[in-house]
Amino acid sequence: AEGVARPVEGRPGQLQVRFAPEWLSWLPLVWADYWVIALDPDYQWAVVGEPDRKYLWILSRSPQMPRAQFEQLKRQATQMGYDL
Repeated sequence: AEGVARPVEGRPGQLQVRFAPEWLSWLPLVWADYWVIALDPDYQWAVVGEPDRKYLWILSRSPQMPRAQFEQLKRQATQMGYDL
């Protein structure tokens, strides 16, 4: 699926994202809140979650990241209240 993200004004790291077609973008319910909760300084990976801590994504520019890095990011997310 292809999505569109827009930053939340005054809230660094917070995005509103939609995967619905553009013609539906006027509907508030097609936009979901996503938070960037961890970010590599070189933008090689990011951890993105929803504020209710129901969903979490660990994103990487490469097909695989070092296992130790992946486990560290999972621990960090768990400490933030994500149930993995």
